[in-house]
Amino acid sequence: MNIGIIGAGKVGTTIATLLESCKFCKSIALVDTRTNIDLKGLKKSKLIRIDVTKPSQLDKFVRSVDTIVSAAPYFLNKGIVEVCAKAGVSYFDLTEDVETTQFVRKLAAKKGNKATFMPQCGLAPGAINIV
Repeated sequence: MNIGIIGAGKVGTTIATLLESCKFCKSIALVDTRTNIDLKGLKKSKLIRIDVTKPSQLDKFVRSVDTIVSAAPYFLNKGIVEVCAKAGVSYFDLTEDVETTQFVRKLAAKKGNKATFMPQCGLAPGAINIV
C-alpha cells in the first residue's frame, strides 16, 4: 500500500515513522510546503512539496496513493477530503472539529462511494474512543 500523509510536521513525520515498520506499507509520501523537513533514517518515506490549497496539485497527489492521512490543520481538511471523495481514495484525519467531521460523514454517506472516510482518528477523541 502506498500511503500519502498531508502535513510533514511532528505529527505527520511520527505517523510516517510508525508506518515504516508495517509490512503492508510499501511507500510513504509526505506532503508539505516547507523545505526544512528532515526524513533521514526513513527508508520508505519521501517528501513532496505541494500546496494542498491548490486543487490541481492536490488531486494529482491524491490519485498517486492508495490512502490519505491528513495531519494538516483542521481548516484544510474539507478541501482534502473532497478531493479524496472525487478520486475514490480513502481518507483519515486527526481533526476534532465537529463541522469538518459532519462534512466528512456526508461525503462518506453518498451512494456509490467505495472509499473509507474516517475523521477524528487523533489522540482525542479518536484513540481515546478506541481505548
